[in-house]
Amino acid sequence: MVVKSKWWWLAAAWLALAAQAAPAPDNLPGPVAAVQAFHAALKAGDSAAALKLLAADVTIYEQGFVDAGRDAYGGPHLASDTAFAQGTDYQVQDRRLIWLGDSAACVLSTTHIRGRFQGQPIDLLGTETALLRQAGGNWTIEHLHWSAHPGETPTEPAATPPAAGDKH
Repeated sequence: MVVKSKWWWLAAAWLALAAQAAPAPDNLPGPVAAVQAFHAALKAGDSAAALKLLAADVTIYEQGFVDAGRDAYGGPHLASDTAFAQGTDYQVQDRRLIWLGDSAACVLSTTHIRGRFQGQPIDLLGTETALLRQAGGNWTIEHLHWSAHPGETPTEPAATPPAAGDKH
């Protein structure tokens, strides 16, 4: 996905931030483990593993943009998200699992991401909604929705006030 604004990094940042979770312990519920494995694959730069966790017809919403399908996401967007994940630290602040029957679930996460991406400091508070479905014993991500906003730390230097006696 190509974002044509000064906030391009914000869009790229959110998706890639998912890439930074640690591998899931065996005792996590399947949908949570799948989401964590997706993030870990991005962080590790393993595009094939990340794509394997997505349904072929996955829909990814991020900052008002849409990737319709695994193939659409698998190009420049995935590469950007992987690079972002490798340059930042991703912390899950809260995660909630909602079961939608025996073979469907929703994983809701809030996150805090800090680091650097393409020479820019990153400090983002994000949200992720992941809808998953189980088929043949495997959980796949059917839909992802990411959004983020600046975090607690200013990412740009504050303007320097004029010195005493300077005229503007």
